[in-house]
Amino acid sequence: MKLLHCGISHYFNSRRGLLQATGLGLVGLLVPSRNVGSVKMVKNGVQLHIYIDTKPGMDKEFESLYHKAYVPAIKVQDGFRQTRLLKINGVNSPGLVSSRYEIDILFDNEKKRADWAKSSEHQEAWPKIEAVSSKITWQGFNELS
Repeated sequence: MKLLHCGISHYFNSRRGLLQATGLGLVGLLVPSRNVGSVKMVKNGVQLHIYIDTKPGMDKEFESLYHKAYVPAIKVQDGFRQTRLLKINGVNSPGLVSSRYEIDILFDNEKKRADWAKSSEHQEAWPKIEAVSSKITWQGFNELS
């Protein structure tokens, strides 16, 4: 152990050793990992982008439902990778008080996403989202790279 400690301290005590260690550390940060957070990198996954206009005055309720009902329901699904909630910036039409959001979901493949849409968890969570929404549209995407 003393030999190892001596070698390490010598390595960091020299300017060249310190620069090499720093460079290796930076390279380690820049090289992408196969797993980023809880997102599993799987080729050819699918994404669904759901655009939601909330009813006037329902922003906080919508955001709360997303975190307390939708996320717990979706994260237990087989093939689920990630979801995120975005609030779309933009100028509302005069007199319009509602807000526009985007929910993005990522699944390993279309079958797993479709299974989520049929699941009991989705059947319980989604009507709560619909109840505070005035308009819902979506687009699906295949991940190519």
